[in-house]
Amino acid sequence: MVARLRQPVAPADRDPQHVPQCVAEGGRRQMGSGECTYKQLARLLEQVDFPDSTVQVMPFSAGLHPLMGGALNLLTLPDGSTVAYEEGNETAHLYEDAEAVKTWRRKYEVLRANSLSLVESAELIRKVMEDHTPCDTPPS
Repeated sequence: MVARLRQPVAPADRDPQHVPQCVAEGGRRQMGSGECTYKQLARLLEQVDFPDSTVQVMPFSAGLHPLMGGALNLLTLPDGSTVAYEEGNETAHLYEDAEAVKTWRRKYEVLRANSLSLVESAELIRKVMEDHTPCDTPPS
């Protein structure tokens, strides 16, 4: 659950501080120590259904999607305009054109619609955490 796709944009019917997030199910691949991965997943689990954020997991079973190559941030600027910032492994781009932002927002909305529910996301994060629970006994 490393690739993070965030939308810190506040639609008119939402609190402007609410940050919905979608993360890819890549957390099954351990990065760093088991303890580090466990702590990262625990922090993510805290945000699944929090007053200022929600986290949904995009499962591997959903297949390929157009946002799997990096991270996307949709940002509302103080003047009310929205920009899209897309970042991949070797490049990043800021989109300010309204039509381009609309395209990126649509991709994010489709991704979110195909992600697990909040309850299912929390269950999957807990399951993955079990695989990364730190062990007190050093390996032999």
